[in-house]
Amino acid sequence: SFYPGIWRLLRVAVPVFLALFVSSRSLAGGPSVSQLLAVCDRGFAQGNKGPDAAACEWYAVPCACSSRYANAEPPAWCIPASEVPDQTVRRVVAELRRYPNPAQDSDSAAPAILAKLYPCGILGAE
Repeated sequence: SFYPGIWRLLRVAVPVFLALFVSSRSLAGGPSVSQLLAVCDRGFAQGNKGPDAAACEWYAVPCACSSRYANAEPPAWCIPASEVPDQTVRRVVAELRRYPNPAQDSDSAAPAILAKLYPCGILGAE
């Protein structure tokens, strides 16, 4: 009959939906510092190519043009134009390895590190 099939489907679908909803809400602030480090390590191991390398750069060196900053203050860091993105990523990742709270979301940790490494107003920074 129709109803037992629906109930079986709901018993499977509802927990899956809830698990996906909860996990997507917990990642709303980006991956944790430890999760980002794992992604970056995979990207580095693959020669800085592929989705892991791209995700590492996206979260470790967020761009002010990103929709994540659409309604926020402009970034408080100024990376010199002469520095290549790979160098910036590696400097930020080195600081993330020393970060005191590996469970913190990277969307707050990375900008704090960037502001410390690349404060605006220093000669040569743009």
